[in-house]
Amino acid sequence: MKDQRKDEYVQSIIKDGYALIPDVLTEEECDIYVKLLERDYKQYADHYQSSGATVHGLNNKCNEKVVYNMHNKDMRYFNLLIIVMCFLLLKKYYKLDHIKIMNQLIY
Repeated sequence: MKDQRKDEYVQSIIKDGYALIPDVLTEEECDIYVKLLERDYKQYADHYQSSGATVHGLNNKCNEKVVYNMHNKDMRYFNLLIIVMCFLLLKKYYKLDHIKIMNQLIY
């Protein structure tokens, strides 16, 4: 990856909060992760708290498909962890301390 591209991605993260980086995952890998997430959501969704009783309602996930603790569900999720770790290294290198990293995948 050329330095100019890296700078563009960093600027996108600073400005928009995210960057689309092509070819990090192949289309086949994406399909695998979608299938894993669908499988795990179907298997574990009933075990997650879905109460909407709080005033703010932020804990109500009835309109989101959320899979918690993915690393406990399938070892293949660790490949995604490696990508996140690379982002953390870039974050430190570019001193982007104000940017928070989402620790759960929501699809």
